[in-house]
Amino acid sequence: MKRAVFVVVALVQASISFAAPPTCFDALVRNPRRTYVCTVFAGFETEPAGPYQYALRFRANGQSANSFFLRLEHGATFGCGCDPRGSGKNSTLWTSNKFTCAGVSPVASGLAATGRVTGPDGATISDFKTFQFHGKDSAASVTFGNCALFTGNP
Repeated sequence: MKRAVFVVVALVQASISFAAPPTCFDALVRNPRRTYVCTVFAGFETEPAGPYQYALRFRANGQSANSFFLRLEHGATFGCGCDPRGSGKNSTLWTSNKFTCAGVSPVASGLAATGRVTGPDGATISDFKTFQFHGKDSAASVTFGNCALFTGNP
């Protein structure tokens, strides 16, 4: 009996240690009020030069299990999804720790955003930036530093 219990415990521990890493969806919207605080280093021409603090708020879509919303502090809202992991026939949709977003609110029209979830339990967003993907200012972008999970009261 003791041997059987030991084998079951060993198998459970092995399965936990080999569990797939969380996707960006798991890390960003597992908690319905996930907020990150970023340091902005350079902004669009209409925004002041950094550095200054900026909040990112992630919420589940409710319509799709694989998409979510990102709301920036000034009200721009983006529809987002995790990037595919791998390439070609070996790619798996919605499984990466990287995400891509497209503006869905009027203030975010023509904007896109990208980032990568890092750190233990998705505590950091790295390489986050927003940029215009069409129009006369298509090269304009806002460069954010690393964004840390906000652990206070929203």
